[in-house]
Amino acid sequence: MVSNPRSRSVFLAQNGSLMFLLVLLFLFAHGPDLLYGAISLGLLAAYHALVNYYFTPRQIQQARLMTAHLGVYLLLCTLVISATTDGDEESLYWIGYLLPITTAAANLSLSRTLAVCGLSSLLYAALFPRVLYLDPGLRAEEVPELLIVVTTFFIIGVLVQSFSASQQRSLEQQENLNRRLIANRKILQDSLRKLRRAEESLRRKDRLSALGRMSAGMAHEIRNPLGIISSSVQLLAKKLGTRSDDIEQLVSVVQEEVQRLNGLINDFIKFGRPAAPDRHAIDARQLVNRTVLECQPLAQQRGVNLLAECPPDPLEAWLDGGLLRQALLNLVINALEATPALGRVRVKVGPAGQGVSFTVHNTGSIIPQELQSRIFDPFVTTKDRGSGLGLANAHQIVIGHGGEMRVRSTPEEGTMFSIWIPLREGTDAAHSRG
Repeated sequence: MVSNPRSRSVFLAQNGSLMFLLVLLFLFAHGPDLLYGAISLGLLAAYHALVNYYFTPRQIQQARLMTAHLGVYLLLCTLVISATTDGDEESLYWIGYLLPITTAAANLSLSRTLAVCGLSSLLYAALFPRVLYLDPGLRAEEVPELLIVVTTFFIIGVLVQSFSASQQRSLEQQENLNRRLIANRKILQDSLRKLRRAEESLRRKDRLSALGRMSAGMAHEIRNPLGIISSSVQLLAKKLGTRSDDIEQLVSVVQEEVQRLNGLINDFIKFGRPAAPDRHAIDARQLVNRTVLECQPLAQQRGVNLLAECPPDPLEAWLDGGLLRQALLNLVINALEATPALGRVRVKVGPAGQGVSFTVHNTGSIIPQELQSRIFDPFVTTKDRGSGLGLANAHQIVIGHGGEMRVRSTPEEGTMFSIWIPLREGTDAAHSRG
């Protein structure tokens, strides 16, 4: 059905013009029974307008009704010509057969178009007054006119079919060009995304490299004074001899803060000088099970259900077990500390494309959306007393293996950190993970 306002206006203009021309042609004509001619002409015009309004030629073809549609056209045109043919004078409405001919030419092959032209010619010739065939005088004058009309049918059919085929080829070429453009656009977008990721990764590496060098230098400079402070406090405590509870508490606080700062310095050194992975074949299931087993006491202390999900068969992975265990421990401990009591933390391992995937999923805690893109940067943390170096170190370990690390955090699903490590060096993570 014509639904677009512009298309409806075009439809009304086209069919209005056609109706006007047919009525005008009828008014200038004469015949034995103008009533029958008007009725048959009205039926033809109504059928043409209704079909064009409710259906497109493509819909008719898809429904495999084009042959029936052309048959109705031929029948109605034959009625019009039959009603307007006088006993000794041919009908002037032979032009009506151009409707089925042009419809066939616009939608069918050349052979089928010629078949419709031939059938229209036979029907028109059959309705030609017999007297024009039998009378030698009239035959010499009227038969050439009949042949001219029949030839006109074929000429118009061939011309319209040729034009329609040319338009169809142009349309197919345009569609092929559009498909190629869409495919090339997608390839270009993928290339731009990869370029942006590579550029972002390069800038990140440059920043982290500079920050790492600075952190390592500062850590070494701070470690020596901390050692002096720690030993001085211990000597001072011994010289005091008998100490009050307040002095004991102050000494304990100093020692505790020195140990905390020393741990922070160790994190700085690890971040500033990441160890190169010594990769070898290990069973990834054992790595996950060992990590979960070591974290079970903390999970029980916090009342969190800690689970390991591993495939039944051995899963060989080519990685540095010590370094990756360090990264997993960081993720699992963070998840346990962020999960409320009676919550759940799942550690899962499995094959993923041309690599191995590790995921740590916890319920209850959410990383704000504005922090998710920066969560692996140093000094970015959601903890009150966190240094923001644990995830940065874990991320560097994964990058050192040629893998990638991602985070997804939503109120409905909780927070999930995922690690992907390739089975061999040089594997493209974007294509291997899918």
